Amino acid sequence: MHLASWVAGEIPDLSAITALSGSATYNGHVSATVKEISGSTTNIFTELANWSYTFNFDSPSSSSGTISAFDSGSYTIDGATLSSTDDPDTTSVTETRNTFSGSLTGASGDAVGRSGSFLGSFIQNGSSNPNAGMGGHLKVSGTNYSASGVLVAQK
Repeated sequence: MHLASWVAGEIPDLSAITALSGSATYNGHVSATVKEISGSTTNIFTELANWSYTFNFDSPSSSSGTISAFDSGSYTIDGATLSSTDDPDTTSVTETRNTFSGSLTGASGDAVGRSGSFLGSFIQNGSSNPNAGMGGHLKVSGTNYSASGVLVAQK
């Protein structure tokens, strides 16, 4: 792996997120390691891009957004599924942390024909702002192409 990036933050319980209504727009960036094969040449490099995602708390599946300026192309961010995962740091009490996931579809430029997925969590800024930001990871693949990296954004 060329570069192993990560995102850190305090992840609120799923119940704090499902209590929210309306929508919020998150703007940030993606940092990914790209592997591209062209003939007998393999190129591995880091790519930075813009992330813009409007999450609909009333209907997560209707959430949408874009990744722009990613390796000479852009992607649509389609919907989301909101769920929970066990907190690995808690052994005596079962706590569930929020997670969301969805798909990516190449929309323009070199991204056409590529697809992928993302998995992330909302990150809180104090107990009164459980959805201050989001962080996670994504994967993209296509013919002779793969990318894997992180996303981070704030509202």
